[in-house]
Amino acid sequence: MPDDPEAEQDMAASIFEMTPSLKDIAGLAPVIRADEALKARLGEWVKRVVAADGSFPETEKAALRTIVNVIRGT
Repeated sequence: MPDDPEAEQDMAASIFEMTPSLKDIAGLAPVIRADEALKARLGEWVKRVVAADGSFPETEKAALRTIVNVIRGT
């Protein structure tokens, strides 16, 4: 994740255009689990992404739960 807020927003916009698979997420999970700073930044980034459009429908909640479970390894 970029340290520059503008680059981070650009990355967020590009992620909205992607549909990562569970395989993609599972591949990154060990890296995320091993890096406390990355986990903290990822959590904050997810909060900003969720708040960006002002809504958090059940489909987004379910997708986020799935992603979190994959990252946690549960």
